[in-house]
Amino acid sequence: MKVDFLLITGTRRESRELDRILHDVCFEYGSHETILIVGAHTSGADRIAQEVWGHLGFPVWAIAAPWRQFEKALGKERARLAGPARNSALVGAARRMMRFGLTGKVVALPDPQSRGTRDCISELEAAGIDVEVIEIGQEKLRAKP
Repeated sequence: MKVDFLLITGTRRESRELDRILHDVCFEYGSHETILIVGAHTSGADRIAQEVWGHLGFPVWAIAAPWRQFEKALGKERARLAGPARNSALVGAARRMMRFGLTGKVVALPDPQSRGTRDCISELEAAGIDVEVIEIGQEKLRAKP
């Protein structure tokens, strides 16, 4: 399916399952006419998606959380607000593109500990944006006796 943008949000914890799913998603939606919108974290879903997409030569728009700026301005305790601020920027990017008539696909890959990803999912849904949620790590949880 051809889309103008693919937004990925997900866990920071890397696994074979996450890697396999992201490869599948990137190969399904990837093209030179589709921009990947993703957080700029150096691990997990952000890193894997950027690596796969970039290796294919497709355009990436990585939106970083302003951790250092928030810590400098607001102090260490309130610097954690940088994550939700980045999530709002991801949602805003998708909303703006859709407002201009572009089509998109949004995929969220939370694991049981993904507070930030779940925050982003809530923001996306509140903005009326459809999100495909693929739970990571559920296979392991179901496999226990």
